[in-house]
Amino acid sequence: MINQNAAFEIKYKGPYEDTLGSKPLSDMTSMEESDASVWRYFRKRLHDEYGL
Repeated sequence: MINQNAAFEIKYKGPYEDTLGSKPLSDMTSMEESDASVWRYFRKRLHDEYGL
């Protein structure tokens, strides 16, 4: 999980909040929409399980 979160930060050159998290859904490509959904899932799991 932590590795996947890091992979997204590398791919999008920053944390979720500064990248896909601040981009309107209507401006996202289908790949970005998919990545944003998966990234949110991993972030929630990291928060719920590890308090990160």
